[in-house]
Amino acid sequence: MDFGVITFVSTHAAIRTQNYLERHLKVSMMPTLREISQGCGISLRFALDMAENVQQRMVKFDLDPQLYSIYRIHVENGKYITERLGPEEPRP
Repeated sequence: MDFGVITFVSTHAAIRTQNYLERHLKVSMMPTLREISQGCGISLRFALDMAENVQQRMVKFDLDPQLYSIYRIHVENGKYITERLGPEEPRP
């Protein structure tokens, strides 16, 4: 079963985002997967069909895009396959 996660560079950003998103969407806290570790051990999990809504909410929340990443997670043969969904990488 595929699902989405938001990873963070800090615990503070993770908790602020959780408090914001829980008012609008169903998210749950989970340990950050080793395959996508971004510096913080806390991630937020969400149903993949909410990915677009999550991305829109994150833009409205106005959290610095360098502080988080959104991923699609696919489990295949017991391994996590990740695909970064956003935000877009900053261009030099």
